[in-house]
Amino acid sequence: MKGWLNRSIRIGFGTVGILILALLLAYGSLLVRRPPRTLEERVLFQGVTYRREPRSVPRPVMIHVVTLDLNQSGIDFRTTPGEPTPQERPFRAQTTTEFLQRFRLKLAINASFFFPFHERHPLDFYPRSGERVEVLGQVIANGVEYSKPRGGWAVLCILKNRQVQIPNRLECPPETVQGVAGSLVLINQGKPQPINPAILRQDKP
Repeated sequence: MKGWLNRSIRIGFGTVGILILALLLAYGSLLVRRPPRTLEERVLFQGVTYRREPRSVPRPVMIHVVTLDLNQSGIDFRTTPGEPTPQERPFRAQTTTEFLQRFRLKLAINASFFFPFHERHPLDFYPRSGERVEVLGQVIANGVEYSKPRGGWAVLCILKNRQVQIPNRLECPPETVQGVAGSLVLINQGKPQPINPAILRQDKP
């Protein structure tokens, strides 16, 4: 009995060791795939420029900037459409890559905060792809509103003539074709905007 117990313990510890090693290898592969902390700027497509800028102050951060020349032909926008039902939340979660592949796009950018959300450990998180969520702030896709405006959540509006604006009233005008929400307005009319630290600590739903 004692020998069997010792073998069971050894097998148990061996399994735990293999699991930890697998997690470390997975984490290491993600680190290798991260872009280097170097300045880079390049043209992705005609009228579309990408810039990567590392910062060290006030903390290490990597800034990714995409600049669009709206005077170039062939540039258009698309927002994730909702799938509302009476019983379920209006959106199905998906990764940015899944969105890009689904609509056969050239460039995709993550947008709009959503809930419910939790991430307790790598195997326990919500949502997974396909699970239902709600969006914070207004969302418009192809002229259809799928999420209502919400106080404190700014919205980026794209109108029929490809004019882009961020309205002060947190709601897009009626002629909006695509709209996505965000939390803070960082730049307005080319000028950096002050940020109230209390907003960063606001409670999430």
